[in-house]
Amino acid sequence: MGLRVTASPMKRLLTRQEAAEYCGVSLPAFERACSVRPIALGEGARMQRYDVNEIDKWIDALKSNDSSALTH
Repeated sequence: MGLRVTASPMKRLLTRQEAAEYCGVSLPAFERACSVRPIALGEGARMQRYDVNEIDKWIDALKSNDSSALTH
């Protein structure tokens, strides 16, 4: 019998730290580079979430631009 691994479904809304990890960069690098605005699910920064679909669109836009877009 082999080891059975079940993957949990990917969350669509991510915390800032999770969004940075999703992009494969540090939190400070994510905060400097990412132009995606978080969604407010309530009061305060703890309730802000990043939509994976919007992050993916941002990454796709970076791919279509020149490398200077990575520094903005």
